Amino acid sequence: GDVPIVPFVEMVRWNQVFTFLFLFEAIVRIVSDGLYFTRTAYLKSGWNIIDFTVLTLSLVDEFGLLQGDGGTAKVIRMGRALKPLRLMKRNQGMRQVIDALISTMMPVAYVVLFSL
Repeated sequence: GDVPIVPFVEMVRWNQVFTFLFLFEAIVRIVSDGLYFTRTAYLKSGWNIIDFTVLTLSLVDEFGLLQGDGGTAKVIRMGRALKPLRLMKRNQGMRQVIDALISTMMPVAYVVLFSL
């Protein structure tokens, strides 16, 4: 087989580092802005909801709350694929592209639903 560019152990370590950095960022922002009941609350932004969801999925996977190869555990692990969205939101051009993609999701879902 192919030799991986980055060893698995190192990937796991970096995943843990970024998960806990994102956790620290979320805690600081929640303490400063409030979780939901203030005007500038953390969970009143769609981007922050995505961040919180990715962070929650990462923590569930990190602490092994859903061990095994079951379907639920696989879905949780797939949630890690959303982590790059956190970094892309910092770039205004990418943010516009992602906003456009997200806004087309519901019409695409309708087309799929009605084509069945």
